[in-house]
Amino acid sequence: MLLSQKVAKTSNGASGCTFENEKYEYQIGAVQFRIYDTAGLDEGDQGRVPHSKAIHNIYRLIRRLDGVSLLIFCMKGRIKGNAAANWQLFHKVICNGEVPIIAAVTGLEEENDLDSWWKRDENREAFDRYQLKPDHVACIVSYLGPNDEHEAKYVKSFIKLRNIIKESYRREPWSKEKDEWLADIYKKAFHVRFCFFSWTEVQYARQMLELFNSLREESNIPQKEIDNMKMILLQAEGQLQKKWYHFWWS
Repeated sequence: MLLSQKVAKTSNGASGCTFENEKYEYQIGAVQFRIYDTAGLDEGDQGRVPHSKAIHNIYRLIRRLDGVSLLIFCMKGRIKGNAAANWQLFHKVICNGEVPIIAAVTGLEEENDLDSWWKRDENREAFDRYQLKPDHVACIVSYLGPNDEHEAKYVKSFIKLRNIIKESYRREPWSKEKDEWLADIYKKAFHVRFCFFSWTEVQYARQMLELFNSLREESNIPQKEIDNMKMILLQAEGQLQKKWYHFWWS
């Protein structure tokens, strides 16, 4: 939508199509943006993007980033079950809560007044229930329609989204040193129990070790860095085991 052409893949199928971190260049006024269309995290066997692939791509994305100025969380008219996990992953875990986040609500073609969607109590309450706290909410139409029947709403939405981006983005991108950033993401993800296939830390650790090894093979990450990540994994496991021991015996 922002690029005024169809470049990002979408899918209604059972399996997701955003497996890679696609980068696009976009300019607003004198400011040049790099936009990354990246995979979310759909948990469990019913997830559209396989868990291991999504996490793998998040690590690959971090290796490419010099910093983050803004997060745009896209959702189609309602909050799905994995929305809270994705929100927490990108906003709290990856960006440490330091980067502004916009909720872009699409699929509102039937709304006469697009902003009325956000004015409804049930929608605001749903955001509160899932603990989604956007800096701005952009109620938009991102689909022209087969015969351009939504063109007026589309144009208005395009201008609205551009203005919100201009207003919201960090002038100084937030970032951390790469190795520290990756290690911090892993440790936080472990403690908030977000990427688990199961409720056992042993299975989680085994899966993440396999992920680190495949990441190293693909990206030529030095063994020293992989060893450092594994050490943090073991430290996180030890802390979690202590919490569980205290819980079960208290």
